Amino acid sequence: MEQIIEQKKASTFITLFLFFVFSAVGVVIAYMITDNDDLIGIIAYTVTFLVLLCYFQLKKGVLEDINFKIRELEVLKILKILFYCIIFFIMSNFVYWILSTYTHLKFYNETENLKPYSKTHLGQLIFFVSLTIFPAVVEEIVFRGVLFKNLIFRYGLKVAILATCIIFSFIHGLSDGLNIFLSGGTFYIAYIYYKEKNILYPIIFHGVSNFMSLFPRINYISGDSPNKFIFLFMFALPFILRKLYQIFILEKNSFKF
Repeated sequence: MEQIIEQKKASTFITLFLFFVFSAVGVVIAYMITDNDDLIGIIAYTVTFLVLLCYFQLKKGVLEDINFKIRELEVLKILKILFYCIIFFIMSNFVYWILSTYTHLKFYNETENLKPYSKTHLGQLIFFVSLTIFPAVVEEIVFRGVLFKNLIFRYGLKVAILATCIIFSFIHGLSDGLNIFLSGGTFYIAYIYYKEKNILYPIIFHGVSNFMSLFPRINYISGDSPNKFIFLFMFALPFILRKLYQIFILEKNSFKF
């Protein structure tokens, strides 16, 4: 058992090292080719993904251990995930309003990145892929498929969820990191991977959530009827509290995946 834990620890460290190093290398390479921010993102994630894929091929069993199970996807479970995408999107907007109103944090709005080229069909496709598909696939493989899964064997489920969520949130910066962490969606992503043993469910949640970030932030303090936005928050809150209670109180602190 100790040997397995040490092997997983080593593979986790190497995966994280490759992710951060080649994400930076990919950005540098991309800047030498284009000044298109979205293409830079695609190139950086592509370079990182290919490097990780090569490592996983050399390290036999790692990719299979992540659990890509396309044939085991279930429609009802996907619909449930989409429902929770909406729930956590509502909470994210509420947290965004709190942080932007009562702190001096600055937030980056994805819609501000829509440049003239993005008005073409090709530009829209590039923007969509750079924001949704590539980050979802690469980040879920690294943070849920490798880091989270391997932390369970050493520290247990609850510490693994918390540690992974902290690291994942704050690689997005302080402002967005706080929003991601406090909204709670990243806890749900880790939990559904633990329960379903299929990395495709977190990828779907992550990709859809990124896509929803294209929509304008909900304005809680202006508009014709601001109370309806507070109503949305009150609607979403019980679902989120129930899920967090299920994760950290009801769920046993397993050391197995």
